[in-house]
Amino acid sequence: MLTFGGIIRIPFNQISVEAISIGGLYTCIQIPQLKLIFDIGLCPSSAIGQEHVFLTHTHIDHMAGVLRHCSTRELMNMSPPTYYMDPQYIEAFSDMMESARRLNHATMPCTIQPVSPKESTHIKGKYSIRSFRSIHRIPCIGYALIESRKKLRTELKNSDPKALQSLRNQGIEITETIDTPIFCYPGDTCIDVMQREEIARRSQILFIELTFLDDRVSPESARKHGHIHINDIINNEDLFADNQTIVFMHFSSRYKPEQIREILQEKLPDSLKSKCHFIPNTNILGSSSEPVKLNQIAVMPAEVGQ
Repeated sequence: MLTFGGIIRIPFNQISVEAISIGGLYTCIQIPQLKLIFDIGLCPSSAIGQEHVFLTHTHIDHMAGVLRHCSTRELMNMSPPTYYMDPQYIEAFSDMMESARRLNHATMPCTIQPVSPKESTHIKGKYSIRSFRSIHRIPCIGYALIESRKKLRTELKNSDPKALQSLRNQGIEITETIDTPIFCYPGDTCIDVMQREEIARRSQILFIELTFLDDRVSPESARKHGHIHINDIINNEDLFADNQTIVFMHFSSRYKPEQIREILQEKLPDSLKSKCHFIPNTNILGSSSEPVKLNQIAVMPAEVGQ
């Protein structure tokens, strides 16, 4: 895990993810190799080059960076970006863009693409985005990055090459497509999304909000406002059994990075500790602080980047 001006970069086997998030202030998650952004509550310079922006919902801390993103891409003669969102937000989003064009005296070209739950959007090569309904206090859509690979049909695994060629000559399909969710981001949500969405439970890498960590906000109040409380994680650890890596994020700004780590160290079930990271409340708009890595829970900040 590395830090770049407050942005945390986490390399995985297939992809690298760059993220910054503070609940109520901003969230921006990037997968640079696929030119993808999930939510853009602010627009770091590194986000300008990403052309596909998937919005989970339109609360300002998840979409305020759109105008900078779009206008800067035009200024730099880059291709128009595409903004994906729930169809019910299209009209208001379009109105916002039209007002920005008048205010900015610029064209600000972009494509606005509706995305409904259970749709699949091809991105590049073997990668696509599959959407699902998340659970927040306003309509919200979660996204999973799917890797599709072809493999020989199970019943043909022991066939010799000549037999396989014969089947091909007859026009018989000998392969099948295996879809693997390698990354999932439900956006702002309740724990119920993990209970309902198999794609989130099966995802190799899960970026999931964990807004509240103590009794200053009750689990009931967190649910009422469409967020996850740490008790929801503790009481449902089985829902995360198949996730290889879990990245907690979107913590309330009341928590300092050191407090987050201490609380997770104390409260998280042992079954989750070995595969967890978290995105600390590093204020990109103010003075930067050391990022905190959560790998086996207890890695110290000084080890970041080594």
